[in-house]
Amino acid sequence: VTCSSSKLFEFCWTLFVVAKSEFPDLSENLVNSYHLLLACCDYVYTNVLMADLRYLLNKSFGGLPNDFEANSYVPPSKPICIIDYLCQHYDGITTDAKVIKEYFWKTNLKKLIERKVLKGDPDLNLLLDIINFDFNYKAINKRYEQYVLSVGEFDERIFLSDNANNEIGASNECSTEDLAKEMKNQKNNLFNHQTPLTGRNHLKPKIDTSNESTPVKNASEMVFKIQSILLDCLPFPSDKLYSLLKSCSETLKCDIEDLINTLGNKFCAQYCQIDHNSALHNDFAEKRLTIAKTWFYKLFENIIAKEAKNPKYDIKLLICHTVFHETLFACCLEMVLFSYNTQRAFPWVLNALQIHPYHFYKVIEVIVRVEDKLPRDMIKHLISVEEQVLDSLSWQSESPLWDLIEKNNKRIPHYDEIALTNVVGSSSMSNINQKIENSRFPHKESPVSDRFISPAPGQPNVIRLGKQITMNENRQYFSATTKNNGVSPSSLTGPLKKIGTLGLFFRKFYYLASVRMQDLCYQLSISDEDLMRKIWTCFEHVIIEHTNMMRDRHLDQILMCTIYIICRV
Repeated sequence: VTCSSSKLFEFCWTLFVVAKSEFPDLSENLVNSYHLLLACCDYVYTNVLMADLRYLLNKSFGGLPNDFEANSYVPPSKPICIIDYLCQHYDGITTDAKVIKEYFWKTNLKKLIERKVLKGDPDLNLLLDIINFDFNYKAINKRYEQYVLSVGEFDERIFLSDNANNEIGASNECSTEDLAKEMKNQKNNLFNHQTPLTGRNHLKPKIDTSNESTPVKNASEMVFKIQSILLDCLPFPSDKLYSLLKSCSETLKCDIEDLINTLGNKFCAQYCQIDHNSALHNDFAEKRLTIAKTWFYKLFENIIAKEAKNPKYDIKLLICHTVFHETLFACCLEMVLFSYNTQRAFPWVLNALQIHPYHFYKVIEVIVRVEDKLPRDMIKHLISVEEQVLDSLSWQSESPLWDLIEKNNKRIPHYDEIALTNVVGSSSMSNINQKIENSRFPHKESPVSDRFISPAPGQPNVIRLGKQITMNENRQYFSATTKNNGVSPSSLTGPLKKIGTLGLFFRKFYYLASVRMQDLCYQLSISDEDLMRKIWTCFEHVIIEHTNMMRDRHLDQILMCTIYIICRV
């Protein structure tokens, strides 16, 4: 087989899909798969140069050696790297691509050569040499055929066929022009995350980039934006944060770092658990963990700084709260995983860190408020996660929500008891549209600590510094020994919201329910306000008087049943 451009293209693609098949956990991630492809292109290009196959190279390619067309040009004797060039011009992330090239691509290629599957030298070169190419071309195809037959996977070499559309089963009834027009019309929906129903208040105006968007480009841009947000930040407390923590307790910094390191170890263990090459895959886990730690300390410092501006709030209430640190760190990990387009979808991170979803919703809005540079798609994702926690995950049988309801004497607040007084008139849901528009976020923000501390009868509602106590949410607080151990509770507390964490949860839950109900009514062409008020009244009655119906169920199930019952009557 002569090494022609078409044969080289087929060889390059087959070599890539063989490598991809060796790392199933790597290939589940679009960005990682793309970087593996870049590593493959880099490797094949280098071998073409070293084999002096000039007729296969595009002379207009910007990555060619400077003296390529000179008479004195001599092919390189050692591999060169064009990863930087490929990433710069084709939406790659340089550091990630180089990690994949070094620890995945080269490892797999070395294994193939050592096992005599492919012919090459110990330095992983000479695959395209005139005496090796014919053997390697046939061998790599045979290797992939064995994989497809043994695993039963889709044969990705089908994309090499000139008749690929027919073989895949794609419709060819429309012309190329019609297909291009249809793809352009649907591009926004394909490449952009849909906006959650409750998420519009936080989103900045959309920038139209539909003409140049691709899944890989979108994912890469998300990572670049995160890198810009974390520029000059470090994965440990800054001097400013350290001083602030030291003013509360001499050991608080170490306590928080120990907690984050413990959670980080859990994350890495779970991240690598299903991978056959966990030693190699641990590099990705560590890299994502470092980004998450950096983001955690940045957000932590910004949140504390914002809380400290109000002299009525005592930041010790928040700093010493373990659940706050756990959920903030978990959310940082979730944002990092989402930015890399991983298949470890939410609530994977909560399961990995053993955090109840009920606690997680408390920190999402805080992060969106304090980090004003979050990408639009990231905000959409976080709000979508919050909705998922509110509509189903918090209602699972093992959720702490049921313990809180039990401690509240099984009393569920009415909508008008917890809604903002300047917005809500009554529980009959009059002026529904105005309420939904205005009641998402209060005009005056409550302290973040109110989200994590809920007063309960017979229990302390403040953190007593100097000893470790257990609060009503059955979580531990950091021990914080200070110089003033005799400080009174009244001097430590700011004004706590009467609704507490349970009230905040139901405020958000009712808001989500009202938005979902309106959307369902719109889809069903129900526009009668009196009928909508009856639907809401029935729904609220179910939640308050028959709360157990929500156990292990989804909010939409109750809403749909309510709408059906009222319309049926």
